Amino acid sequence: MRPSRWFLRLNPQPDPLFRLVMFPNAGAGAGVFRSWSTVFDPRAEVCVVRPPGRDNRSDEPLCADLEEFAAARCRR
Repeated sequence: MRPSRWFLRLNPQPDPLFRLVMFPNAGAGAGVFRSWSTVFDPRAEVCVVRPPGRDNRSDEPLCADLEEFAAARCRR
């Protein structure tokens, strides 16, 4: 997985056994999953979605359309 504004890789692995993609609940941020990277097999990679308008992307407008969100085409 290459670097992205959309994903925070908590424990980057070059060739992960599996990858968990986590979505923070309303009002939470990526940090809520920080401890999860130590729970699974060390070869697993925990990735947290960081959508616009949340965490370090709080200066970006929110996505109002689910298709736009899924296509990662949110604009500034």
